[in-house]
Amino acid sequence: MHVLRMIIIAQGIDVLSKRRDPDKKYISVVGSWDRYFTRYIWSSRHATGDYRDQLATMVTQLCYKFVKINERPLQENERPMQNLLIYRHGVSESLIRDREGGGVAGEVRAIRLGLMKVFGKRGWPRPKITMVVVQKRTSTKFFRMQRDGSIHSPYPGTYVSSERAVSDPANRSFFIIPCKKHQNQGTAIPTKFTIIEQEAST
Repeated sequence: MHVLRMIIIAQGIDVLSKRRDPDKKYISVVGSWDRYFTRYIWSSRHATGDYRDQLATMVTQLCYKFVKINERPLQENERPMQNLLIYRHGVSESLIRDREGGGVAGEVRAIRLGLMKVFGKRGWPRPKITMVVVQKRTSTKFFRMQRDGSIHSPYPGTYVSSERAVSDPANRSFFIIPCKKHQNQGTAIPTKFTIIEQEAST
């Protein structure tokens, strides 16, 4: 993918809810402000009830602001923004597996509908959505065995795909060992990435 040749906006989403009152949620969205990913803008609000519509509104507003701040004459069949890459944080496994009900899939549907309304009203093609769930707290562990039989933590940046049968086969997921300093005790906790939606081609 030629990033600099395509107009892509990257956004990070986190939804926080308290155990005492799970209906109250706090939504934060941060998004890139230029096509080179050097500037960012953020939005945060308190939501009650079904938060997905409010989340979709926040995502759509940042996309629209991105298009307006980078507005230029468009060629025929050109999109003002080709792809929307979303990193979703703070999601449990149950919300990932819930494809039909609410869950993260429901967030994707709400965002898609919001983009269709805003971009369609102006005659713009809707940007393609790619959503990846990022989970830092996982119980999966990986080890690196030396020739002498000793076991160590994997090297930082180690990539493990779902083809290794270490994750749910129903979801496209992979693991990456974070680039931290030397692990003095135990093994490094991998970060899990699950692809929920991928409309853009690689």
